[in-house]
Amino acid sequence: MYKMTEPDKEAGIIQTLAHRLETQRLPRALALKKMVDGGERLNDLDIEFLDEVFSDMRASSRCLTVSRNDTRCLYWYQDFMET
Repeated sequence: MYKMTEPDKEAGIIQTLAHRLETQRLPRALALKKMVDGGERLNDLDIEFLDEVFSDMRASSRCLTVSRNDTRCLYWYQDFMET
């Protein structure tokens, strides 16, 4: 029986987080941006979603290299929340 080492576990977590970001979170965040750019307002559920996404990104930043899309999404969120 194979026992996962700590680096194996971390690699699995990173892969899962990256997949979730690419397939679920970034598309939804960009759709929310499009809504806001079109003059719509975010509801409480949308804001809660964004808070969760970026809280998770900050918590996992020590083991993830932030890509250009991640950075774009993070800066959009920060800019939006400050206005």
